[in-house]
Amino acid sequence: MPRIFLLALLMLSLGWTGNAASQAVLPQGVPPMEFGRDVMAITTDKGRFVYDIEVAVTPDQQARGLMWRPVLGPNKGMLFIFGQERGLSFWMQNTLIPLDMVFIDNKGQLVSIQRQAEPRTRTPRPSDGPARFVLEIDGGEAEALGIDADTTFEFGAATLQYLAASRLPYGG
Repeated sequence: MPRIFLLALLMLSLGWTGNAASQAVLPQGVPPMEFGRDVMAITTDKGRFVYDIEVAVTPDQQARGLMWRPVLGPNKGMLFIFGQERGLSFWMQNTLIPLDMVFIDNKGQLVSIQRQAEPRTRTPRPSDGPARFVLEIDGGEAEALGIDADTTFEFGAATLQYLAASRLPYGG
């Protein structure tokens, strides 16, 4: 399926909104950017937690991520979706808040967590193995929720629809 069709499907199914860009304090000359929206449930030994997530699938969205945001907020996050599993690495140069980066494979299993990533640095934050998804949440939340190897991650309907139409269907 052509990539433009998949991107259009994601835009329609996730519902684009300008709300995400309004949270960022952008430097002069940096245009606002919109992201898809969905929900994601995280189930650990401590319970089931539902997050409102922004979804980044395009290279531009993935490059921007949570840059220039002064806050993320409770039960909020950003899900990065990549076309295939691979070693991933993120950095925080223009990110203002500490984040936990939860790396997830194509079967929905935890790969690794980068905890309390220091803001405003170019320090690489790699996954410990091949991952297809990265969930960014407020620093310290992965520990507070009890995210571990037994955690289940449930993607919302819009994300599942996008993944079903992708060239590498979701195996979770």
